[in-house]
Amino acid sequence: MPRYCFGEFVLSPRRRLLLRNGREQPLIPRYFDLLVFLIERRGDAVHRREIFDRVWSDVVVSDGALSQAIRTIRRVLDDDRREPRF
Repeated sequence: MPRYCFGEFVLSPRRRLLLRNGREQPLIPRYFDLLVFLIERRGDAVHRREIFDRVWSDVVVSDGALSQAIRTIRRVLDDDRREPRF
């Protein structure tokens, strides 16, 4: 499984680590899985249903749960939805 480098971040899906300038950035497992999925599909339009099927396949969640996950990931990445870097 590849490692992804973007900005000051390194994401290692195999080791389940997100590093920022060499320091681990904690993410709960599902949010980590979501980040990996979005990076793997970068540049593609991805339907919410596909995200739910991949990241939350074993539970039923609301659109609000996905929105909260995206907000949390953006906060960890220090990203802004109005002027996204990633």
